[in-house]
Amino acid sequence: MFVGALGCSGYPVIGTTSSNGGNDAIDASGGSGAVDMNTNAGGVHASGGSSSGTTAGNDFCSGSVATPITHEAGAAIVSDLAVQLYRTCALVQGELECWGFNGAGQLGNGTTTNSCLPVRVQGLTSVTTVALGNSSCAVDSDSAYCWGDAGYGHTGVGVPSNSLVPLQYQGLTSGVSSVAVGIDYACAIINGGVQCWGHLGWDDQYGNGVTQTMWTLVPTPVPSLTSSVTALAASWSHTCAIIDGGIQCWGANNDGQLGNGLYRACEPKVICQPSCTTYPPDHCHDVDAQGRSIGPDGHANTGPVQVVGLTGVSAVTAGEAHTCAIVAGAAFCWGYNGSGQLGDGTTEKRSIPTQVQGLTSGVTAISASDLNTCAIVNEAALCWGSNIFGQVGDGTTTMRLVPTKVPSLTSGVTAIAAGTHACAIVDGVVKCWGDNRYGQLGNGNTADSSIPVDVIGL
Repeated sequence: MFVGALGCSGYPVIGTTSSNGGNDAIDASGGSGAVDMNTNAGGVHASGGSSSGTTAGNDFCSGSVATPITHEAGAAIVSDLAVQLYRTCALVQGELECWGFNGAGQLGNGTTTNSCLPVRVQGLTSVTTVALGNSSCAVDSDSAYCWGDAGYGHTGVGVPSNSLVPLQYQGLTSGVSSVAVGIDYACAIINGGVQCWGHLGWDDQYGNGVTQTMWTLVPTPVPSLTSSVTALAASWSHTCAIIDGGIQCWGANNDGQLGNGLYRACEPKVICQPSCTTYPPDHCHDVDAQGRSIGPDGHANTGPVQVVGLTGVSAVTAGEAHTCAIVAGAAFCWGYNGSGQLGDGTTEKRSIPTQVQGLTSGVTAISASDLNTCAIVNEAALCWGSNIFGQVGDGTTTMRLVPTKVPSLTSGVTAIAAGTHACAIVDGVVKCWGDNRYGQLGNGNTADSSIPVDVIGL
């Protein structure tokens, strides 16, 4: 992972380098089986800071909101949360509070001022779910609202313009039960069916069989998913839905993240007239684990595909290029595994669901991120994969290839969200750990922390 200049989305540019390491298993307790952080796909932290979570005064936080939000004393006021790159949002008694990076209004408080402390999102009072990508979206009173970056029109204002406060998305004013936000697109469940909008690249993010660059402000139905969808997950360029107890996924499949036993290979188009220019791929085909083409004329199947071997699925989550699910209390993951984010003790990518080591029962929640994953198991938090910023939460920056307990979160955990920083709800309050360069841990400073720290006011 590297840090560069601000991208057109209003975020500092972050890129990841795919790598395929060996099969060195790691002891879940750390110690003798540890993988040195120099092998951890993820690179270096450009902003510095300590791993202890102690206060580090700096210009960034001095310019952010100075007064914490106050709440009435009482039990369990926070019911859900979400993280994405440099910000965090928490659902607090029907309202949203967000903190961290705010360059395009992603915090929804009517400003572009970053905040190291939670700020209240304007105008939402009956929120049931929140999702973060380049933009932010939430469901309030069965309607979809979005705000922040709108580079491809996914905030719903009718034109691709940023919004500093939530706007009700056109056409999604009733019947919305869930929303999922990718990098430049979003999808929602409306009356049991799936509709998507925003940017469509070369990977069929709309699930309608079209693989050409386009974008739309109008929610577009996924033709094969018109009813019975109960959950949705979106990431960089693939999306998954639970339908009739199974999972269907669509979009990019370079690393097997669709879980159908295949990988997708695409061939760039090169035109030389007279100089040569390489254009995005115009011919994609599915290949098996040996690289052999599958399907008529070698062309890839488009639209949602069935994930192999999973029934009775209760949850699904999508990382940058991997996917995880819960089936009868057990965790399964598939896709890219360069940092051990599948939790099977290897760094080998998988094109079919693979049992997460040790998580055969008691799993109640799971969250996949770019290069790591976290889960709740018997009310305890466990994380694995990349740990360059301390996002595993075990007090180290050592990459973990199998689930590793967050030592201070062994009971009372009810929600968890993974990323280059991670957060959890513990006995009704929020704790965060990992990358903190934009104050996304919510503890009033920008020092990274490899152990959970309290979010001020929550």
